[in-house]
Amino acid sequence: MHITMPFSAIKSPSRRYYVNLQKCVNDDDKIWTLEMNEKNKNVPIVLLHGFGAGLGFWIHNFEALAKTHHVYAFDILGLARSSRPSFSNDALEIEQVNIYLIMIDSDRSHEKKKSRKN
Repeated sequence: MHITMPFSAIKSPSRRYYVNLQKCVNDDDKIWTLEMNEKNKNVPIVLLHGFGAGLGFWIHNFEALAKTHHVYAFDILGLARSSRPSFSNDALEIEQVNIYLIMIDSDRSHEKKKSRKN
């Protein structure tokens, strides 16, 4: 079942497009992207959702954030409007992907702890 995101809630100009990853997992993987206030010179904000979500998760935050920043949000590969790649059945390859995901999660946790101290 595909649920349409309420993009009508976004009143400011925005660009919505696919970024072609070429050969990431499959030959033609794409990531669905939303971009707002691209001319803003402040540090850009990148919104990255968790598993089981999509960029629609941020729908009520786009307007406020885009008032002062260039905003990027995208659907992670395999979720929401992004490509659904076919992953390998090879145990070693799957383990390597799991290690990569654990490293990403560890980096996020480290950044959260660091930002709390500041």
